[in-house]
Amino acid sequence: MSLHNDLTTDELRDLLESGTDFLHYIGHVDDSGIRCIDGMLDVETIEESGVRGFFLNGCRSYEQGEKLVEKGSQVGVVTLTKIGNEPATEVGKKLARLLNHGFPMQSALSVVTDVNAPNRKYVVVGDGSQELIESQCGAPAIISPEKIGDEISLKIQPYPTINATIGALQTTQINDLRIHSINSTILEEQLSRESLNEYFENVKHPVQSGAGVLWPEEVSVDEDF
Repeated sequence: MSLHNDLTTDELRDLLESGTDFLHYIGHVDDSGIRCIDGMLDVETIEESGVRGFFLNGCRSYEQGEKLVEKGSQVGVVTLTKIGNEPATEVGKKLARLLNHGFPMQSALSVVTDVNAPNRKYVVVGDGSQELIESQCGAPAIISPEKIGDEISLKIQPYPTINATIGALQTTQINDLRIHSINSTILEEQLSRESLNEYFENVKHPVQSGAGVLWPEEVSVDEDF
């Protein structure tokens, strides 16, 4: 991973044309191009995009993102409207971590934002089924715990990928319990707080809660549920 600040148009052009798995740009974008310190770079002027996946995290980046796909990128996330710096940064961090966990681009975006909302701010351009990193544990999944009485209802929702396609068999380990299922099946189990704590010590899947998307090490079972 590398960090670039205050790029010139020539430097950004070189970066876009180089071989890069994922590029996350935070800054100003409009129909005329992507802002650099010496002006705007219109993606239309680059020869070919070497960026596989991208996130143009600036206001109204849809048109420039479409051009990146036309120039050779496989998939990207773009904006439809104005966005604030702080929420844009937060969405970018969560999206990048989900992609690093093996989620396809469309699935990752659907986890961190409401893609069906009429006022949605982000959309995918290109092939949203593309995964930039292959999951090491079958289909990636979202864990959704919910307190019901003295127990926790644990829901596990898999997100099939190109490499872990819909209909494939997979095994889910919940402490001492091994569950064999189709990887598009949503699993539900009832656990005690102690069992949920034990599960979180061994699982790496992200957790969906009232606080948004978290990771097991960020969750306190006693405080959050």
